[in-house]
Amino acid sequence: MIYTLSHPRSMFIELNESTYEGFTESGIQILKKDFIVNPTWKNTARVIMIHPTCRDVKMNDLVVFKKHTAKRLGAVDGELLILLEHQILGIIRKSNGKEFFN
Repeated sequence: MIYTLSHPRSMFIELNESTYEGFTESGIQILKKDFIVNPTWKNTARVIMIHPTCRDVKMNDLVVFKKHTAKRLGAVDGELLILLEHQILGIIRKSNGKEFFN
């Protein structure tokens, strides 16, 4: 089965359950626990595919979003999640501006 993104500025994401650490350009250290103050409210995910009209989000970005805003689709190999660019609360990138995941 093939899935495509038809809505402008949409993306497929996979939930990020791993721990991570990093520093922003301002020198503030970012830890995952800082974003999961209330597990029912915020979540992080890796962007695995973007619609060509996305302006701010890149492939392999680590994004922060309200947990229940992602649309869940059943798929043969598990579950796909779709998020719209305007639903993203923040994008975490390395201090050099590159995507978080290599």
